[in-house]
Amino acid sequence: EVHAVTNDWVQEIDPQDIIQSRKLLEPEMARFAALNMDETEKQRLREVMDRFRAEAESGVYSESTDRDFHLCIARGCKNHLYLVICDMIWKAMKQDMWNLILSRTVIARQSRRQHFEEHMRVAEAILDGDAQRAENAMRLHMEDLEHRYWAELNEEEAKT
Repeated sequence: EVHAVTNDWVQEIDPQDIIQSRKLLEPEMARFAALNMDETEKQRLREVMDRFRAEAESGVYSESTDRDFHLCIARGCKNHLYLVICDMIWKAMKQDMWNLILSRTVIARQSRRQHFEEHMRVAEAILDGDAQRAENAMRLHMEDLEHRYWAELNEEEAKT
């Protein structure tokens, strides 16, 4: 069944579906952003990365900065549907189970620096207009996020 895009569908989305969708879509969005982002959007990406850097250096994770980064890339694609899909994915990530995933990955103190560095590699490739490098950096970021989540989950299960 296809649901209308409302806030009540969020809890029904399987987190694995979110991860799978992001792994499929976001590397392509990074590629298109590297090819299509104009100077105004590049400046916005630089500003978001400055915020990201300051937060990482302070040991803080900000979901809004992370979201702004990914939406900035989606805008830079020049494909409105990518922006809508990216926004829907971030709304789906408001569910309770996703908060657990965040706590095991980007919110975890030991992961914050790596998380920032992964974003920085994506941003640099986009700003350089290097579509292949942007796509690869985003793919690696998505794969590393998934790996950190499952590694942490497996460690917890081994303790019990």
